[in-house]
Amino acid sequence: GEVTPGLSQVEYALRRHKLMVLIQKEAQGWDGLDHTVILLSNPTYYMSNDIPYIFHQDTNFLYLCGFQEPDSILVLQSIPGKVLPSHKSILFVPRRDPNRELWDGPRSGPDGAIALTGVDEAYTIEEFRHLVAKLKGESNMVGYDLRKPAHAELHSDYMQPLAEVKARSKNHIQGVRHLVQNLRLIKSPAEIERMKIAGRVTAE
Repeated sequence: GEVTPGLSQVEYALRRHKLMVLIQKEAQGWDGLDHTVILLSNPTYYMSNDIPYIFHQDTNFLYLCGFQEPDSILVLQSIPGKVLPSHKSILFVPRRDPNRELWDGPRSGPDGAIALTGVDEAYTIEEFRHLVAKLKGESNMVGYDLRKPAHAELHSDYMQPLAEVKARSKNHIQGVRHLVQNLRLIKSPAEIERMKIAGRVTAE
């Protein structure tokens, strides 16, 4: 099925695969390490205490999974015993809260996130801390953009402490934004079709 209009789960899986191909090329000489790419969603921004702005997802996060909910984390992780670009995709999302959903609208939760996006696994955002603890080891190469994090709170809660540990190891955190942006320059047939439709609508 479609994750976003005109773009299927297969389309997003192919994008993630292409990113891990680029990670594989950059990782030459770092054999024997586990590779993990982390992207944060945008948060919800508020005009006042209870009035949110219309939500706009971080473009790189959206490009790789199509998930259009705030306060989430996408992880692409190499699989032990297999070589890149083989990987698994994981979403960490807010747990469902019926009371909040009365105000904020429905949320997917982990099960809904898998059904919508086709990622391999999904968990609540609180469980991300268990992965962070594992990533502090010397055998883990982490791809994440420390400059201008998409979500300040998730960055300070999880990624900044990880970055401080990795800064003292030989495996510093490596940026990935430039790799995603390079992928976005080349449009797939599905993207070209969406652009044609947008052009026709604009011309009418």
